[in-house]
Amino acid sequence: MKKEEHPIFVKYLTIGVVAGLLLGLFMDDVGLWISLGTSTGAAVGYQKMERK
Repeated sequence: MKKEEHPIFVKYLTIGVVAGLLLGLFMDDVGLWISLGTSTGAAVGYQKMERK
């Protein structure tokens, strides 16, 4: 099986994790915001990946 790389998906996933981390640090609930940022970043990245 060939490994496929999707730089668009990884880019938005990383942005989501960083945004979640920053929001979590400011709102004193890191666990909640990292998970929300990850899921939001993955959803946006998947949508952007499907359009191309």
